[in-house]
Amino acid sequence: MLSLDEIKNNYAKFSDSKLEMIARHKSSSLSPEVNEILQEELKKRNITLDFEMTNSEEAIELEDSALERKFYIEQSTRFLYILIFGFLSFILIFLFYEHLFHKKILRKLIFLPIILLGIQLGYLAIRQLFSRTVIAETQATSLILGIDGSITSRKRAFSNLFRMLSNSSLKINIPYDQIISIHKQKGMLSNNAILIKHKDSSGQIIESITQLKLINAATDLPKLKQILKIKEVNELDF
Repeated sequence: MLSLDEIKNNYAKFSDSKLEMIARHKSSSLSPEVNEILQEELKKRNITLDFEMTNSEEAIELEDSALERKFYIEQSTRFLYILIFGFLSFILIFLFYEHLFHKKILRKLIFLPIILLGIQLGYLAIRQLFSRTVIAETQATSLILGIDGSITSRKRAFSNLFRMLSNSSLKINIPYDQIISIHKQKGMLSNNAILIKHKDSSGQIIESITQLKLINAATDLPKLKQILKIKEVNELDF
């Protein structure tokens, strides 16, 4: 068990965001002596908190291990893809499948790719219907994130969409202390892309296109940003 002096030294080393998290969500479980140390450190840094938040649903959720959670593709976007791809699959297969039984081989070869595309679209609709895509996952020490490749890559949009809907996107597991920033791509043709800049295992800086624009912007993005701030990822602009 740490002594009060050791606790005081530890608190002095903590970042402002970590001290705020402790004060908002853990202070009720601290001893009076430790609470006094915490208040002194907050006062020293001129940090003033509104403790009415402590009893809110948001605070309770965070206190109940909600820092580790999954963020899924937004439901409305998911159902839109299911409807569109399911409808296109039906059209392509049931309107053109008869051509596969035609006597002329050339006609069969022409319509075979169309039928295969219909099957592929149907697969995406069914896969998404039964398995909702996880876009991001916050863990104790790292962030798991679905990405569409590096910012310099030339991957096709449909290829990225296929991987995302079939739950086979490339995912990266990044320790929080290796995340430099998460921000919106600048430029008129950015299509609201959200980028992540981070270091790899060799220390090289990489910038990748994330799939974060697919999660709920009203509820999930603010919650993800809140968790990342608690994890001391401070350069967030999305």
